[in-house]
Amino acid sequence: MFKMGRNIVYYGYHGTSLEKAQDILRSKRFIESENDGTVFQCLKTRAKHYHWLGRGVYFWDNDIEIARYWGKKRYKKRKFSVLGVPIECDKDRVLDLRQNLKRKSMEDLINLMIIPYLDFDFNEYSTNEKNTFIGYVCDVLCERNMYDVCYNDFEIDSNQDLLYTKVTPQICVKNKNVIKYDELELVD
Repeated sequence: MFKMGRNIVYYGYHGTSLEKAQDILRSKRFIESENDGTVFQCLKTRAKHYHWLGRGVYFWDNDIEIARYWGKKRYKKRKFSVLGVPIECDKDRVLDLRQNLKRKSMEDLINLMIIPYLDFDFNEYSTNEKNTFIGYVCDVLCERNMYDVCYNDFEIDSNQDLLYTKVTPQICVKNKNVIKYDELELVD
């Protein structure tokens, strides 16, 4: 990440299958990740998935190693690839949840928008399920055109062997116009 005046530029790595990577390179278009239902359906059934920063296109910030690991883990039986691309947007249009004030505001919104509607105790939810709350609030804020990018350190429950012990920043692009498609490249 680096700053250019009012803009901030990230270099995002996206692990995907070789077929999808070729489609993305050809079409110069990413397909955003979708959720399996509403936040409340996902939390109630606990079998459905809601992305932790909501709908969008996910990238690892300047970390090709973790993108490779993710691609390899996700596409076990198929060939995987890693795409790299700059992401540039106004720094005021980035919801950076690593900043204390924005993290506190997110917690306040969760307490207003979600907690009153839960059927059981908040403390019964796992870290990943609590991340569902963050994803929902990110979606609501971005649907109101407040942000183009959500940014946070990726965290998972310690009992999962998904990303060993590495924690790395992850970018969720909500407005695909900030992706520099003319600089998109296959890096692995």
